[in-house]
Amino acid sequence: AIARSLAERRRICIFGDYDVDGLAATAMLVHVLRHAGGDVIAYVPDRLREGYGLNADALRQIAAQGVKLLITVDGGVNNPDEIALAQGLGLEVVITDHHPIHSPLPDCPVLHPARPDRPSPFPELCGAGVAYKLLWGLGTAIARGPRVTEEYRTYLLEALAFVALATIADVAPIVGENRVLVHHGLAALARTQHAGLRALLSACGFARAAATAEDVAFRVAPAINAAGRLGRAELALELLLCEEPGRAEVLAAQLVAANRERKTIEQGMLAACEEALAARGGAGPAGALVLAGEGWHSGVAGIVAARLVDRYRRPVFVLAIQNGIARGSARSIPELPLEPYFAVARACARSAGGHSVAGGLVVEAARVEELRAAIESVSGAGGALAAPALALDLALGIDAIDLAAALEVERLAPFGRGNEIPRLRIDGVTLAGAPRVIGRTEEHLQFHARATGRAVRGIFFGGASWARHIAGARRPFAVAGELTVNRHGSAPAAEIKVIDIRID
Repeated sequence: AIARSLAERRRICIFGDYDVDGLAATAMLVHVLRHAGGDVIAYVPDRLREGYGLNADALRQIAAQGVKLLITVDGGVNNPDEIALAQGLGLEVVITDHHPIHSPLPDCPVLHPARPDRPSPFPELCGAGVAYKLLWGLGTAIARGPRVTEEYRTYLLEALAFVALATIADVAPIVGENRVLVHHGLAALARTQHAGLRALLSACGFARAAATAEDVAFRVAPAINAAGRLGRAELALELLLCEEPGRAEVLAAQLVAANRERKTIEQGMLAACEEALAARGGAGPAGALVLAGEGWHSGVAGIVAARLVDRYRRPVFVLAIQNGIARGSARSIPELPLEPYFAVARACARSAGGHSVAGGLVVEAARVEELRAAIESVSGAGGALAAPALALDLALGIDAIDLAAALEVERLAPFGRGNEIPRLRIDGVTLAGAPRVIGRTEEHLQFHARATGRAVRGIFFGGASWARHIAGARRPFAVAGELTVNRHGSAPAAEIKVIDIRID
């Protein structure tokens, strides 16, 4: 269907999503299909007005623009009614998705790594990973043989930068095929000549140094996500499609500013959630938490829910109420998957679903209390799980910490879910000078530990309160942390990213 549409110059629309996975996949498909000569447009729904997934108004608008082929990315598999509407409007539909399948498969081609009737060798691809598989298959169809053309192959190798961004941002496991995609994708990102990606990396502080998987997760991806969260996904998509350096710099600056705005909104909403809990007598010893408020921001609900999950170790649902509708997000921990909660929520919600530890829902404001009762009934006598004990992989003395050891750890990258960076217990730590409290709000701790013939820098994010304790330690202490390579100075050096401190 896609190869035929390209050959016949039929207009194609890529229907994406407003998060990094959906935006990266959309941009990648648009780039490659235009490169192959296609007449291609993109549609990404507004998170605040339209919510997640296909919707009738958008499909009618797309059909009115002369589109003949609709390709979904990162969504669509659970929208049989909307697919039927699109087909009734004269659209041919191809679905690419990776979300858990809750409905009968629509009557159209469906590319999904976990189809029950056609299981994939690797079912953990993100949306962009699935879209990338589609593009490789399309390349062979265009070439009319088992191998894509050399030009097409070169472009697909460069497009791995988008797959790496999406895989990391979507917290897909960095194992198996994903590990290969991220490894080569980070290399493609480091050498990219794409104006939008270069501007984004520069705006996030990577004008000279290559970004690691951790950098993407905590610095690059949030800038893209912020636009979608605040209802400005079109800015992020324009950047990921942009090939003009000057415009790309403007867009990248806007995304970084949007991320700052997102942080401010998040802090205020987190405080409001804590106040709501306090008014109810606290979180209590057991059960999922359902929090809803007028004037809250639905685009930030997921981040706030995640913060509360970290704090209370149980499922959390955060809903923003506006114009009689509550839209929100759910987050949980692997030990308490969300599927049973979504199952009961669907009885009163307009929509509810997602992955085992993250998802979204929409419900009428008048039924929020009904939703809360249903969700709390699933919790039953279950409670929050205690924070797990800190699992450490190896114990070393401080004298064993040097650049050679840090480089050995680095060889195990890319790190992420399923391939976490090794966590070490480092004994015999004494200070080489007074510790420093750093950061814009003085929330972080920096110190140097004595090692044989040198000093090793340690950084403890959020650990400022430990400064006086380690400064007054009368004997060597131990730290738990990750060994990394700091390349921001004049020469690479070993650095300890501290997670916890133990003073006996």
